Amino acid sequence: MMNKLSKSVQAIILGVIAAFFFSLTFIFNEVIANKNGFWLWSASLRYLWMLPMLALIFIPLGGSFRRVNQSIRKQPLSWWVWSHFCFVLFYVPLCLASTYLPGWLIASVWQVTIVCGVLTTPLLNIGKPSKKIPFPWQSLPWMFIILLGVFLTILQYLGAIRISNQIYLSILAIVVAAICYPLGNRKVMMTAPKVTGLERMWGMLLCTYPTWIFLAFVSFYISGAPSAKTMVSTLLVALFSGIIATAIFFHATSLVFREIKSLSKVEATQAMELVFSILLSAIFLHHPFSLSWELVGVLVIIVGILGISLRK
Repeated sequence: MMNKLSKSVQAIILGVIAAFFFSLTFIFNEVIANKNGFWLWSASLRYLWMLPMLALIFIPLGGSFRRVNQSIRKQPLSWWVWSHFCFVLFYVPLCLASTYLPGWLIASVWQVTIVCGVLTTPLLNIGKPSKKIPFPWQSLPWMFIILLGVFLTILQYLGAIRISNQIYLSILAIVVAAICYPLGNRKVMMTAPKVTGLERMWGMLLCTYPTWIFLAFVSFYISGAPSAKTMVSTLLVALFSGIIATAIFFHATSLVFREIKSLSKVEATQAMELVFSILLSAIFLHHPFSLSWELVGVLVIIVGILGISLRK
């Protein structure tokens, strides 16, 4: 049935599916934080688990180790830099934020990544070098609407807490992650346009794996060995979010890489992470979700995302 759909529609459907599995990250990280797990273990263990998992399924799913290695050898610096943007500078700040904020709130602030994805569009140079991609000025009003919705969702929460400096640090960390993830993903696609989404993920894991090993040593030095619950939770995050969600999302973005409007729509499907996170938090973590500014903020975010996705 998927074969009968256009690439754009396929990519959007895959993006929504990926959003569900991505939303599990916020839930599991909150569980780890509630059990006093160290946030840097949460970050490093996820990617340490991912490499052996992906290695087992890489060839059966059509991946080529040789093609990835050749691509990395051609542009090692670009692969290394942008892989760290997309993986390390994305996930380490998110895990830090999970120490102080509930998962659904992180998912809410995370929606600024859609704005960041649009803002980085002029940095892409697809096709002829002389072809410049203009800044999407028509998207600015919708960007402000999304940011307004994010502010409304955290407004009531900020008024109820005392340690404001930690909260502001967490929000800043999420914004850094929201900038680095789409920028790193797009830049690696530019660096290696011929590799598949699965191969891109493998290459990025190879480039960042030494960093994750180093961060694991740092985690051990600071907090000692991870608990059994942290090991299990990060294993599940690695499987559902790291392998399944990332592979699906990377494949979706690869399908429409040369169609900027469709690419933005696929990235916008990650807004469903907020909806899924709220539902999962209410079901499994018993988070109360008031029908006040939080709900208004979510609705405003959805309106902004629809507007930015349907723009011309």
